[in-house]
Amino acid sequence: MRFIKERKIARPAKPKEEKTGSIRLFRLLFLSLLTFLIISGPIGYLKANKMQANITKEQAMLTKEIQKTLTTNQSQTSTVSELYKHFLEPFISLYINIPSEQQAFEERQANLQTSYFSFEIEEETNNGSERKLKNNSFYDVITKDGQAIAQYRVTYEVVSPVVKEKEVKKKEGAKEVTTKEKYTDYETSEHQTLLNIPFKEYPDGSFKVTSYPYFSNEPTLTTGKVLEEGMDKSSYGLIKNQQNKDMQAFVQAFLEKYVSVSTEEMAYLMKEPETLNGEYTVENIQTENYAKEKQLISFVSFEVYDKATKTFHKENMTLLLKQRDNTYFIEKMTHYLGGID
Repeated sequence: MRFIKERKIARPAKPKEEKTGSIRLFRLLFLSLLTFLIISGPIGYLKANKMQANITKEQAMLTKEIQKTLTTNQSQTSTVSELYKHFLEPFISLYINIPSEQQAFEERQANLQTSYFSFEIEEETNNGSERKLKNNSFYDVITKDGQAIAQYRVTYEVVSPVVKEKEVKKKEGAKEVTTKEKYTDYETSEHQTLLNIPFKEYPDGSFKVTSYPYFSNEPTLTTGKVLEEGMDKSSYGLIKNQQNKDMQAFVQAFLEKYVSVSTEEMAYLMKEPETLNGEYTVENIQTENYAKEKQLISFVSFEVYDKATKTFHKENMTLLLKQRDNTYFIEKMTHYLGGID
C-alpha cells in the first residue's frame, strides 16, 4: 500500500506595505484622539468653572431677593395682631400732651425715652406753651421701605403765651400820664392732623418707636368727577317683539316676589335664591333684553321704596335667563350691569 503525502498549500503573504500602512493609520487616530482630549480638557474645565461662577452669582442674587422679600413680608405681617395699638395709645397721649410746668415737662421727656423710644432723643426746651390732646382715632398702618408706620388722626389744642401791650394811666403829681405796659396773655388754637409713628415689633412681642413721629396732611380718599364708560353691548343682539314682552313680564313678576316672599319660595325662580327682606316695593322698572349666542340676558334698573323710612334708592341687576316651559328661570344674577359671560 502506498501512502500519498499531502502537500501544504502555501498561503500568500500580506504585503509588507499594507501592514505598515495600517499601523500608521492607527497611530494617527490615536494621536488625534489624544490631542483632542488634551485640548478639550482645559477648555471644558474653564467653561465648567465659568458656568459654576454664573450659577453661584445667580443663586446669590436670588437669595438676596428672597431675603428682601421675607424682610418686607415680616415687616408687613408683624402688625397683623394689632397689639401695637395697645402700645401706641398711651404713647400718643404722652407724646401729644406737653405740660407748661417745668418738672412735668422733664418727666414727660424721661418717660418717652425710657418706655417708648429705641434711640437717644434730644433734649427739648420748654417754651411755656401747653399742648393738650382732645381726641385721636386709628387711621391706617402702612409699610415704607420695610418700616412699619402707624397713622392716627389726632385733634389737639395749643395754649401759647403771648406778650402784649396795654395802656395804663398813672398819676405823676397832679398830672395823669398814659404809659404802655407789657403783659403775658394766652391764646388757644385747635389743630387736626395725621400723626405718623414709625415703630417696630420685636420677637418677644414688645414694641418700640424707632424714629421721631411726624405730622402730615390727611390724604384725600375721594377723587374728582370720573365717569366710567357704560357697558359695551355691541356683541349682544337686542330682543324684540313677543319674546321681549314675555321677558319683561317675567322680570316684573320676579322683582315683586324679590321684595315680598321667602328664600324658599324664590328657589322656584332662581338657581341661587335671594330676597330683600323688609317692607319694600319696587317701582319704575326698566329692562333691556338681549341674546348672546344661546344666552338670554336682561339688564334691569329699578327703584326700591322703603315703607319704613319712606325713601327711594335705585338698584341695577343683570339676569341670565333660561327658558323653561312657558316661563323663565334665573341661572345667575348680579347686582350691577354686567358680570355674566
